[in-house]
Amino acid sequence: MHITVGESPVSPAAHNVARLMSDYPGIFSGTLKTLFEDVILEDRGNQWRLGRAILSLILISEEMFTNMKAQILASYRVDQHQRLSLCFDKLMEDVTLSLDAKNRDKFSKSLTRFKSEFCAK
Repeated sequence: MHITVGESPVSPAAHNVARLMSDYPGIFSGTLKTLFEDVILEDRGNQWRLGRAILSLILISEEMFTNMKAQILASYRVDQHQRLSLCFDKLMEDVTLSLDAKNRDKFSKSLTRFKSEFCAK
């Protein structure tokens, strides 16, 4: 795995994450899917804390997020796919590819909206 972070040197932590992803390729995608299933299936009033972890995992790999969305959509009836797909699209509206506090807050609010719209009958 090749890591680049602008022009700055790559931290030892980034190398450790890359090694972990290489040694256990499904660890982050499985964790992301489990967290989303928790958001969807569990009755929690606020998704704030989960949002922090979920955004971090999404930022690791857009491809992993895309694959996870497809897996979740495949587990629902075909007549629900359009609505659910729209919920996923709206989840990332106005969310940037960073972990700054303002963006994490924006994503967490979006995740709370995602939960209510996703689970609407």
